Amino acid sequence: NDYWQGLVDWVHAKVVGEGKASPADLELFHVTDDVDETVALVTKELD
Repeated sequence: NDYWQGLVDWVHAKVVGEGKASPADLELFHVTDDVDETVALVTKELD
């Protein structure tokens, strides 16, 4: 999570801040460092 936090912060400040995306758009992705969590998230969307 720490690796990507700078990007997430930038998207929130710059992209959302400039009105190019909504705060709700930040809910469209999930950041994780855990392989099992990643597999669960991806396979959940395939069901």
